[in-house]
Amino acid sequence: MISNKFKLKFPTTSLHANGIIINDQNINNPGIHKLISLNKHLQNKLERANKVFILVDKLTNQVLYVTEIHPTLGDNYGVVNGKQINTISLNNVYLCNTYNIDLPKPGELWDLYSSKDVVSNENIIRGKKLTFVFKEDKQYITDIKIEIKQIWFDEKSFKNLDPRYTGYYNTDKNPYLESWVINKVLNSEELDEPKFDLIGIWSHAMRQKTGLTVNKICQRLEEKWPLYNRETCVWAIWKFEGVNNILVQSAKWHPAFTDIWKLLLDRMGLDPDLINAKYQECYMNYFLVSPEIGKRYGEFLNSLIEIMENKEDKELQRLLFLDSTYYKSKHMNKNTLIQLFSKPYYTYHPFILERAFSVFCYLNKIKLIHIH
Repeated sequence: MISNKFKLKFPTTSLHANGIIINDQNINNPGIHKLISLNKHLQNKLERANKVFILVDKLTNQVLYVTEIHPTLGDNYGVVNGKQINTISLNNVYLCNTYNIDLPKPGELWDLYSSKDVVSNENIIRGKKLTFVFKEDKQYITDIKIEIKQIWFDEKSFKNLDPRYTGYYNTDKNPYLESWVINKVLNSEELDEPKFDLIGIWSHAMRQKTGLTVNKICQRLEEKWPLYNRETCVWAIWKFEGVNNILVQSAKWHPAFTDIWKLLLDRMGLDPDLINAKYQECYMNYFLVSPEIGKRYGEFLNSLIEIMENKEDKELQRLLFLDSTYYKSKHMNKNTLIQLFSKPYYTYHPFILERAFSVFCYLNKIKLIHIH
């Protein structure tokens, strides 16, 4: 059991959507007809079934979710069996009908409640409304607050956002990618008078890459909280078994990786042989830090970027702008790549800074506690 110890800073907001059942009684309604004409998926469903259940965004009139209602299964089909909805407005929402609540009559619009209206331990909303549940949304209620900003940059990445995190729209075009956003946030005034105990700045794909939900993160935090010291510890989201040195390991995928880090260590006035030190693992910038340590890392990260931006350092510039051999280079639009990296491929900039947090922790004797 998870105690009421942890709380995300931003609670789930109300979902502005309507649930509608479409059948032969209302299919010719002008509003319904317009929805059908604009949605090919809905058209296909209606060709196979006489009844269809849809969710419609109130603000944009966009069809968010479509499922067939088969006569043999009754009107509850599609709202039962934990159907998952992955859309912009309804990430991680599961529809259910645990208490056999009446479904809307054909053509009738029903508002959806948000999880703030939860009235049972299972976080199931009951009442004469459509029933749904945030399976992972626990009502954590004490003073340990977690601020998580999730970075997005286009419509596709926006769809990956968890509604319980704070979306951060990155409009900057530079080769550092999310590390640039981390640098901006950790060096901003937001950390001078923080309203949170831990902060993380993560990519939009965090859950897809790690499989960790909000509930799992909070559960792991609670399990390992006795190990945590605000002044000397930080949280890393995951680690791999059998990795002895994450800088050397990275050279398996990015051949010039260790050469670049040796130059960076030298430019920082450190021994290049530190490339062989035993670094704690932190991948893809998935970490949580106190505001105090966050500010210190922001200063470290900013100093690294200044070194990497020094155009007079010809050898460093040559290595940084080599092809990192990242597999996504083959699948991305070349113009987009040139916009970001000034090259038709991924350069080394973002990958170098993804390991910077581990180097920072090593140099400052900060312990990483791994959640996963």
